[in-house]
Amino acid sequence: ALPFTLFALVQDLHAMAVRKVALPVDESAHSEQACDWYLSNMKHDNDKVFVIHVTEMPHMLSTETVTKEDWDQHIKNHTEKVKQLEEKYKKKLTDAGVDIEVKLHGGKPGEAICCVIKECDVDLVVMGSRGMGAVRRTFVGSVSDYVLHHSHVPVVICPKK
Repeated sequence: ALPFTLFALVQDLHAMAVRKVALPVDESAHSEQACDWYLSNMKHDNDKVFVIHVTEMPHMLSTETVTKEDWDQHIKNHTEKVKQLEEKYKKKLTDAGVDIEVKLHGGKPGEAICCVIKECDVDLVVMGSRGMGAVRRTFVGSVSDYVLHHSHVPVVICPKK
C-alpha cells in the first residue's frame, strides 16, 4: 500500500503546483488562435497565465510636422487599443477559469517577451506565428523565432490556420 500512497501524494502535489504560462499577444488573429489552442489543449486547473503585450511606442515620420493635438490624439488612440486588447484577453481567460496577470512591456517584441518570461519565472510559452516564409523571416526576423531561440523554457508556437 505504501507505493500507491506515495504515488497518490506525488500526484496530489503535482495537481496543486502552479504552472506559469506566458501568452504573448498582439492584435492579430494568430494571437487569438494561440490563446484558443492553449485553452483547448494545454490548460490546467492551477495555471497562472501571464498575458504579455509589448507596446511599441507609436511614432510619426517627423515630430516637427505634427501638431501637439494630433500627437496627443495618436497616443490616446494607441492607449485605447492596448486597453481593449487587455480587456479582451482578461475576459476570455477569466471566463475559462484561468488565473491571469497582464504584463505590458515596451521595446523590441522578442527581447521584451523574453525579459518578462525571465522576470515572471515562466514554465512554458504558448504563442502564435504569423507564418512568414523563410526568405522574409531571414530579412525581417520573426518574434516567435526570436523567442524560440532565446527563451530558457519550452515554447509552443501555434502555426497560422
